[in-house]
Amino acid sequence: MSFSIASSISSPSPPVYFRSRRIRKGEVEKPWLEIKHPQDRIIKWIPYVGMFVGVVAAALVIWDGLRGAIRTGPFCTVYSDDFSSGTLNPSIWEKEVEVGGFGNGQFEMTTATDENVFIQDGMLVIKPTLQDPNLIATDNVIDLLQTGTCTGTSWSQCVTSTNTTNGTIVNPVKSGRINTRKGASIQYGRVEVVAKLPAGDWLWPAIWMLPKVCCWRQFCLSCHQQN
Repeated sequence: MSFSIASSISSPSPPVYFRSRRIRKGEVEKPWLEIKHPQDRIIKWIPYVGMFVGVVAAALVIWDGLRGAIRTGPFCTVYSDDFSSGTLNPSIWEKEVEVGGFGNGQFEMTTATDENVFIQDGMLVIKPTLQDPNLIATDNVIDLLQTGTCTGTSWSQCVTSTNTTNGTIVNPVKSGRINTRKGASIQYGRVEVVAKLPAGDWLWPAIWMLPKVCCWRQFCLSCHQQN
């Protein structure tokens, strides 16, 4: 009996590289390119036609709006005021008195006093002033419902308070806000305003065109319906 042990060293096989099987141009048939259906052309042009129609429609709407808004005259004067009289006409102008921030958290209260709205040198002046420090430092309540001066329509627009326990304070600034809702309104026409507006931090001067609404507490209706 005999035993033998044999060993051998084999050389490694060469690496196998990936062979590209990319299809060359012209080797694959594309029958959908040879036969073109008319429906394909229609579908292709639908987005372009839609965009064109949209642009034309928008242009017509803008043109119609401008045609109705732009008037060359003649105009008749509905109301004019240069404040040369030295006083505000109470049948036209209303001083708004509120503490509710006018819906966007403004931290001033508007007053009806000459401290914040007055006429000086033939010009209407709306001037902000600081609140009484005692109303801010100690517990106090400003209740415009008791004085009957509030022009707001809800409790939050007419009552505010300082509470040193929970950290709330009355409006720290006083200012003015006036409107011509009582007696000057137009449906169509031109409005011209000449004013000098201040610039600075925490200032928000504004001149607004607002719809006229007749309100008494919670009951509101359009003025033209009432008349």
